[in-house]
Formats: sequence, structure tokens, C-alpha cells
Amino acid sequence: CWLSTEHGFSWVFLAPVISILTVGAFHSICIINQIIRYHLCLSIAELSCYSSIHSWIKSALVLMVILGSTWLLGVFNINQSSITMVYLFTILNTLQGFLIFLFHCLLNKKVGFLMLTYIMNSIIKSLNSNNSL
Repeated sequence: CWLSTEHGFSWVFLAPVISILTVGAFHSICIINQIIRYHLCLSIAELSCYSSIHSWIKSALVLMVILGSTWLLGVFNINQSSITMVYLFTILNTLQGFLIFLFHCLLNKKVGFLMLTYIMNSIIKSLNSNNSL
């Protein structure tokens, strides 16, 4: 493999991954710190207007965990010591899109309510069409 640890070529993979993970974590901490400071300055009435900020923080943290954890496995697996880690890294990377869809769409309260409403309306329509026969 061209990412051999003998000649230092592994840094071609490691340097960008580590730098992106570090910058992402630093930005997330700074943003959350600023939001907490901003919330401390607001009154109780104003806080109710900013409840969507909590969902944005939650979304950002979920994305950071989904995207960051898989690449951390890649960093730890650079010496290819275990075939299990290689498969785990590959499987988790292929599941990233599904996990983002799961956490941001299916587990979203608004989307869940709309899906439940749609399903209930479909059931009611099918029951009404069966009763009219």
C-alpha cells in the first residue's frame, strides 16, 4: 500500500484528517461557548424565542460525532494492525449518509409528526374507501 508507515507516506492521509478534526472540534467549541454566553444575557421571555438554537447545537454535535468518529477510526487504523478495524472503518464510512438521514430526518420531531399525520391520513382514507364498497 502506498500509505506505508516505513517511508512516512502515511502523513499524506493523517495530516489532513487530524487537521480537519482539530479545526472542526475547535470551531464547535467556540460556537457552543458563544451561544451559552448569549443565552446567559437573555431574559426568560427571550429564551423561549430561541429554542431552535438548541436543535441547531444538537444537529451540529450529532454531525460532528458521526463524521468525526469514523475518521478517528481511520487515524487509529493507519498501521493496519487489525483487519477488524479496517472493516469497521469501511462499514461506518458507508453508513454515514444513512446515519445523517436517520438523525436529521427520521428522528426529527417535526418530520416525525408529519410522517405520523401522513400515515394516519392514509389509514383513514383506506378505511373510508373500504367502507364505501
